[in-house]
Amino acid sequence: MTNYLTIAQLDPSDGTRLAALLKRMMRWDPGAYVRVVTKDDTISFYLEPPFKVVAHFIFPATAVTPLIDNNMRVDDLLSQLLTQSEPTRIPLITEFEPFGLGAKPPEGPWQQGERGIAGDLAPKVVTAIDEFKSRMATLGNNPAREVSESVANEIWERPGWGGLYLRVLHAAYLLGLLSVPMAQVITGTCAGWKRLQSPGGTLYVRPGDSGPRLPLSVLR
Repeated sequence: MTNYLTIAQLDPSDGTRLAALLKRMMRWDPGAYVRVVTKDDTISFYLEPPFKVVAHFIFPATAVTPLIDNNMRVDDLLSQLLTQSEPTRIPLITEFEPFGLGAKPPEGPWQQGERGIAGDLAPKVVTAIDEFKSRMATLGNNPAREVSESVANEIWERPGWGGLYLRVLHAAYLLGLLSVPMAQVITGTCAGWKRLQSPGGTLYVRPGDSGPRLPLSVLR
């Protein structure tokens, strides 16, 4: 085991949640990167799920090394977390070329949009998932990828809520941001960016980031 510098210490429950998020990213894209940023008594993780969004998760932390801003492979970070009895120590991994997440979302000022609750949004996603499964079932076994993409894009590029595409709500649902029914969710805009903010994390959409794309396909 490589002894990397520890740049922050998480609570065990937060460390477990982070590990679960990284595992999901690995299922979507084994070559994914995570951008890790430390500030004061927090550590942030920026991920790019294959829904044309940037996901941002902030955790309170102790023993924080300030001013870290580094791209790491999700696989490398997850492997280091899983070597620990509890996934709490965040290492600084720099043993690769600096690819990964590019521009971070703006810090503000953000113009507040619509307010809602997760319990009203999650059913929209479940209904869309059921529609996708039903329509795919009518296509028989192993439909052509172009056909699958066409169905997926037609569903997930529909308006969802608060000026966001349904694919953004889909990403929020799969990342657990809509799992608490009474949790408040808020949209916002800043310099062409859009966001969906919840107590569990925030999803950002870059300016002009629209158009067809199969939600579970992986494009770098």
